[in-house]
Amino acid sequence: MSKAKTWQIGLLGFVVATAAIALSGSETAQALMVLWSVFCSLGIAIAGSRLSGRARRTYLLLALSGFLVVTGAVVRTLIGEATGVEQPLPSLADLLTAPGYLLFAFVALSVHRIRATHKNLDAWLDAATLTLAAVLIFWAAFLADFVTSDSSASDEIAISTFYNGVVFGAAALLVRIGATPGYRPTSYTLMGVAGLSFVIADIAGAVSGALGATLYITLALSPIVYGLLFAAAWHPSAAEIAETPPPVEERISTFRFGTSAVAIAVPAVVTLLPASQSGIGRFGTVFLSCLIAGLLVARVTRLLQSHRAVTGMESRLVEALSSLTSLNSNAEIREALPQSCSYIFGPDVTFDTGAEQTDIHSTKLRSNLCPGEENDVYVRLQPFSPDPARERIFSSFIRDAGAIADAKRATQVRATQRSEAEANKRIAANERRFRALVQNASDVVLVLNVKGHVTYMSDSAVKVLGYETSAYVGKTLDWVVHENDWGFAQGYMEAFLTGTSSHLEHEIRAVHLDGSIRLLDLVLTDMRHVEGIEGIVINITDVTEKRRLESNLRDAETTDPLTMQLNRTAFIREIDTALRRTSISASSVSLAIVNLDDFRLVNEGYGTVTADQVLIEVAHRIRQSVRLDDIVARLNGDEFGILMPDGYSAFEAERVVQRILEDVTEPITTNGRSISLRATAGLVLNGDGSATGIDMLRDADTALDTAKTTSRGSVVLFEEAMGQEVSERIELRNLLQDALKTKKLRLAYQPIVDIDTGEIAALEALSRWQDDSRGNISPATFIPIAESAGMITELGEWALRTACEQVVEWARQGYDDFTVSVNMSGHQLREENVITKVSRILRETKVDPARITIEITESVLIDDTDFIAHRIRALRELGLRLAIDDFGTGYSSLSYLRRYEFDVLKIDRSFVIPLADDANKREREIVNAMIKLAQALGAITVAEGIEEAEEYGVLRTLGCDLAQGYLFWYPMESYEVIPALNVVPTSAAA
Repeated sequence: MSKAKTWQIGLLGFVVATAAIALSGSETAQALMVLWSVFCSLGIAIAGSRLSGRARRTYLLLALSGFLVVTGAVVRTLIGEATGVEQPLPSLADLLTAPGYLLFAFVALSVHRIRATHKNLDAWLDAATLTLAAVLIFWAAFLADFVTSDSSASDEIAISTFYNGVVFGAAALLVRIGATPGYRPTSYTLMGVAGLSFVIADIAGAVSGALGATLYITLALSPIVYGLLFAAAWHPSAAEIAETPPPVEERISTFRFGTSAVAIAVPAVVTLLPASQSGIGRFGTVFLSCLIAGLLVARVTRLLQSHRAVTGMESRLVEALSSLTSLNSNAEIREALPQSCSYIFGPDVTFDTGAEQTDIHSTKLRSNLCPGEENDVYVRLQPFSPDPARERIFSSFIRDAGAIADAKRATQVRATQRSEAEANKRIAANERRFRALVQNASDVVLVLNVKGHVTYMSDSAVKVLGYETSAYVGKTLDWVVHENDWGFAQGYMEAFLTGTSSHLEHEIRAVHLDGSIRLLDLVLTDMRHVEGIEGIVINITDVTEKRRLESNLRDAETTDPLTMQLNRTAFIREIDTALRRTSISASSVSLAIVNLDDFRLVNEGYGTVTADQVLIEVAHRIRQSVRLDDIVARLNGDEFGILMPDGYSAFEAERVVQRILEDVTEPITTNGRSISLRATAGLVLNGDGSATGIDMLRDADTALDTAKTTSRGSVVLFEEAMGQEVSERIELRNLLQDALKTKKLRLAYQPIVDIDTGEIAALEALSRWQDDSRGNISPATFIPIAESAGMITELGEWALRTACEQVVEWARQGYDDFTVSVNMSGHQLREENVITKVSRILRETKVDPARITIEITESVLIDDTDFIAHRIRALRELGLRLAIDDFGTGYSSLSYLRRYEFDVLKIDRSFVIPLADDANKREREIVNAMIKLAQALGAITVAEGIEEAEEYGVLRTLGCDLAQGYLFWYPMESYEVIPALNVVPTSAAA
């Protein structure tokens, strides 16, 4: 154990022994305590005089404070003995004691200023709270009675209040100093314990005075105070009392938690004391309790705000560092620092360039964070009042940013080193490769001196021009360059040598050894200044085949690669050319567009290879059907254009196009299959040459659209009125699209009755459209528009969903003994995901599939393909009933009746109308055969469009099952169906 520690332990033992003597209460002991206090005061002064600066002043003031207090105590005792009043208040002794108290408080304040590194309201709140709690106890226990006592003089109360105020102020300072975290030297701790002992001694004296007791407790404690101060002054760490410690971030400690707990408990405990029940005592208790509560609320509020601020800065610190990590270099990190600092700390950060800053709030950026800066760069955190939490986060940010920059720099250095090593390897490899490439490359490399003589020629010259390299060296190139290009080559070289350009490129002709002409691309580079070359380097590329290929490609730009006919762009140019000639010759120009009907079925059924072969054959047939001067083009996938520029009349042009359609419809045999097609055409004539190629194509396309709508398989000549019809169709298409979106369509239901009883057995759902401006629009008008515009699928899905929802509603009302038929178009049946959509509609509406009949037009079944068969089987697997609509109009074939299983066969109205005339026995036999055929297949027959009683009578006689037509019911709204179901027919035809 060291001598210093031994001395301290011995000194503390002496203090304890002296205190024990003091507790005996004898006069001798009191004299010893006074001497001890004087001795310690002198010792403190001697120790302080050996120090310097603020430490010296602090200890000298402590010594003076102790000397004044002990002298005042002696004087007060002498006055008391002279006057017979023990410890008189006030007295002349207060002129010594009061300055001593004030000096002690001043020393405590000075130590606080040295110790506290920054303004900390929280520490003051803790000190004030704990001090007020002590004051509250002191008030309730002693002071209230003392103030209100009749024996207490006002001057005695005033001087006591002064001493108590100074003591409690000093106590608050001591608590504030103790709340400051950080390193505490031993002398500092000894001084703090001495200060607390002084406060306790004085409070004990005040209590003794209030109770009328002697001041033995105060006298007993004073040696300890002086002894501890003496030990602090002589301890080796005494000089550290005046050193400002480094700032430390404050956290919730046991001290602060205990302070709050004591402050909360004190008011509750004080209310149990008797003094707190009297008038002025209760007022003081309540007033001090309210102050304590207010301080606690303020402390908790500031604690939460501080925690939220620190947490926010730490969160932003993590985000900023993450952002810096994603940057590519330390230079980018340096550029991003101001923005990152502003994001973390707000506008309290500045960047200074210049001399080193001395305050603790400036941090020098590491050199790798400020590349290119001539002076050092410092980051200054404002305001300058210390905030350890912000300082910690600030230092952490600068440190981590530097670490990130170090990592980036190290990565860059390693990458640079690897890059340099790889570059050196590549240079060596490139040198070897260059030597090999020059000798084996297809391009020729030659070097000419300033006189135009060849000094070097690569071996590839043999492959390009046929001559050995030795034939060039030392000669000019006039013997190999084409004679018509030699003059240009000389001018070319002269311009290069005179400095007009340092890099020229051009093409010239040269003569091959075999006499053929080769086209060469020359690139000249001036390397006269390069050691080892000292001449003009010419890179020669043979571009003969390239130019020939480009010529062929220019032809390919105007040709369809599949059919080898003109493409659309070239065709329009030909139309414009023909129209210009027409404006001079006054002859007419005819233009036709031929479209293959339903060609996508060939794609879907036989594949694209077979479809391409069919298109090639169609193009060949069209070419064979027109004159040599006529021009044929493929405009798009299945559409061909024919330009007849030499004055056909309308009749002649129509006849030519009709012949083309007939040739196209002849069966085409490919890959062992015989494929039959049908084509439709639109034709337009222009006689005055005023139109353009685009205009004529548009008009021909309008005529084609009319033909596909009204008379497929034929040719239609364009008329001006067709443009209006097209506009009308476009407007109707837009209106229909809006109607589908806004749900302006509805379903009407036409009953299908039992032919014997007349009772309603089923309903057919029919689409209806009532437009706001056009009124009722017929399905015969908008259904074809929906098909051509690609909206038929959406329309069909809407009709099916609406019908299913209505069937479910009728079933809910108790009407579930009939079925509802919904039409499905061929376009909808061919949709890729139609089965999925139908299944979803059935599932979502929760309808019984057996109550829904899907009607498919017979013409859809003509294409007897596996594709159609698969779709029909899938619909039946969903539980739906299937019906053939318009039976007899679509080239009926027994093969599909055998292949597809149907529940209902609907006889088209065109077969029903003749039945009213008895003379039409042939039609009756046909209908009878249809009915017998359906019965044999287990299907139900429905006769459509019955309007005459005679028709009904014949069908009933022939054994038809169900009937539909205006003779029985017109289509009705959904709300009219249930009343109709309840009608009892008076006759079978009612």
